[in-house]
Amino acid sequence: MDCLQLHHDPKHRSFWPSATATLSASVGRNGTQLVKMARHSKIQLEVLRLYKQCLRAAEKKPGFYNNVQYEFRKNATIPKTEILRVEHLLRQGWRKLKMMQDPFVSSMGRFQK
Repeated sequence: MDCLQLHHDPKHRSFWPSATATLSASVGRNGTQLVKMARHSKIQLEVLRLYKQCLRAAEKKPGFYNNVQYEFRKNATIPKTEILRVEHLLRQGWRKLKMMQDPFVSSMGRFQK
């Protein structure tokens, strides 16, 4: 079985596995190529679940979608060693999701630095 492994620079440790993920490509029994990603941690799965739900909620309201993308991309470079900060942002994100799902909310502001 052929196996190809790709590695990213180990000095850069971001919270997201895309910077440190190991891709394994192998050839299956029928000759098709199989690609396997490294598994996500529980907290990474929770972030992805929140992101997915926020995007779905944002589709129903104008102007929310870009705001959700901006917030998640802004915080994507947080090192995975800062668990408390990630958990804090998760709690904040779940609160914002409930706000977006509220039928009486029609707009969302964003503070500029």
